[in-house]
Amino acid sequence: MRDKKNQKNKVYNISDVDKLNLAVFILKKELEKGVSIKINELGGRVCSSMRAQGGFSVSRLFEVFSNIKSEYVVTFSLARAEDVANIIEAVAVEFNLDVEGNGKAFAVDIDGYLGAKGPFLK
Repeated sequence: MRDKKNQKNKVYNISDVDKLNLAVFILKKELEKGVSIKINELGGRVCSSMRAQGGFSVSRLFEVFSNIKSEYVVTFSLARAEDVANIIEAVAVEFNLDVEGNGKAFAVDIDGYLGAKGPFLK
């Protein structure tokens, strides 16, 4: 699990948090801790991580993972819309997500969901 005591989160004022995205990372389980730390360093907030093992595809979006037999982690994090592309790119480069089997990442616009800005505020 993540060591929250040693992670440094960027702190924002409410005026600094306008639009939000949900960044989803589907990773080899060995990458979970490092990716979570990197997301927080870059201004995102890891909300949840869960472990899974192959074959959860119920939509075409996740078909690529339906044949995975090894354990992997799905990490959900919030990020400001202006930061999400940089966070995904930095994680992809540092953790070699372009290498088959290391993982995938994508973002979903969640602006307007009640309470979504809470993790960013002092």
